[in-house]
Amino acid sequence: MEQFILVGATEAGRFTARAVTIPEIQATATTEAEAIALVRQQLTVWLKSNKIVKVDVAVHPLLQVAGMFANDPTYDDFLEEIRLAREADGAP
Repeated sequence: MEQFILVGATEAGRFTARAVTIPEIQATATTEAEAIALVRQQLTVWLKSNKIVKVDVAVHPLLQVAGMFANDPTYDDFLEEIRLAREADGAP
């Protein structure tokens, strides 16, 4: 299983590594490679007693249709017709 690890240098010249998907798994060491190795060890232990699962989450019904006209070549023409109709009715 692949995991993303975020690595950065500290002001003290050390390196901190953190599992992106499990931010409580982190380590600081003198080298980047050592920090990554420590996080890899922690992930191995964590994954022995835990697991990552994928679940579906309910989405607001309007979000299911958001952007449905994004690739419609006639949509701009449709919007122009609406604008012209509003102007004909005296709307601003």
